[in-house]
Amino acid sequence: MIKIGIIGTGYWGKHHIRIFSKLPCQLVGIADIDKTKESLAREYNIKFFTDFNKLLNTVDAISIVTPPSTHFDIAKKALTVGKHVFIEKPFVLKRKEALELESLRKAKNLILMVGHIFLYHPAIIELKKIIEKGDLGQIYYIISQRLNLGIVRHDVNSLWNFAPHDLSIIIYLLGKMPKEVECIGQSYLQNNLEDIIFLTLKFSNKILAHIILSWLHPSKIRELTIVGSKKMAVFNDLNTNTPLTVYDKGIDRQRLGKDTQWKNFTDFKMKTRYGEIITPQVKSGEPLEFELEHFLNCIKTLSQPRSDGENGLKVITILEAATKSLKEGGKIIDIK
Repeated sequence: MIKIGIIGTGYWGKHHIRIFSKLPCQLVGIADIDKTKESLAREYNIKFFTDFNKLLNTVDAISIVTPPSTHFDIAKKALTVGKHVFIEKPFVLKRKEALELESLRKAKNLILMVGHIFLYHPAIIELKKIIEKGDLGQIYYIISQRLNLGIVRHDVNSLWNFAPHDLSIIIYLLGKMPKEVECIGQSYLQNNLEDIIFLTLKFSNKILAHIILSWLHPSKIRELTIVGSKKMAVFNDLNTNTPLTVYDKGIDRQRLGKDTQWKNFTDFKMKTRYGEIITPQVKSGEPLEFELEHFLNCIKTLSQPRSDGENGLKVITILEAATKSLKEGGKIIDIK
């Protein structure tokens, strides 16, 4: 049985403890510099460490749920001593760090998985299938909104806190990277930590994606809309019963005459189409459980995770370009 250790026992770390404790693995212990968290270890009857290096000596794999600035050093140490690694988002804070970890993972033949949880959400997986079947037609654009009042972070801005979710979803659904990125934002609550972000991605085939991020918003919104030439779809993460809806809506072009040659907008008219609204049935359950179960299965079979180091690298590459654009007042930055 795979021996698991968890480093970091904050809000999200507690969920990792809860999930791993009921999955088919042996949860050996947790590590945290806060000694008061030892009570959590007693609750689950596992070991507690203030030094994560000592935890590494007792496990086969670790889950890193610590502040983003610590991810690289902990992951590098774990991979170096031969441990499989799961890292919560954001993966790391620099592209060169992502490259180094992925290179080390390959050299050691280990599993490195990034916590892009929505790639394990049944509704997103179903939406991917719908797109691949061509049901939506040619994809035109995507709008993603991730808004809330709090939790305000003091270590990263709203871009690095929220965007890994939206970016991982979008490149998963489209199956490709953007060509350009444009990002603007503003700091209202703290200096140099943007509370609100407007991020635009430009892909090949004229596809656009726009992401709005904020922890300074009156209501909670977690919604992604994807518009195609045939149909449109909406993923609402706050709707636990029917998170995915497909709309047979669009604008159809009709010729004005049988022999008309289309040269400009006067040669045809636009007709609005309203068809069926479908809510596909998707698997119920907790995405985090699906994600961590996937991590364990990848370790058992030494198979590539859906959100592997390469996937993490792609997201960090976009984030770095977006940060450059943000610092340069919204300048368009090429993705290389």
